[in-house]
Amino acid sequence: MSLPEGVERRAFDGTERFATRGEPVYGEPTDG
Repeated sequence: MSLPEGVERRAFDGTERFATRGEPVYGEPTDG
């Protein structure tokens, strides 16, 4: 599965979820 550019997989609260740098695009948590 390929992810959109700038999106990476990270663990949040012990659960792997999608995260983006900057503003959320799909309502995902961000790293900042």
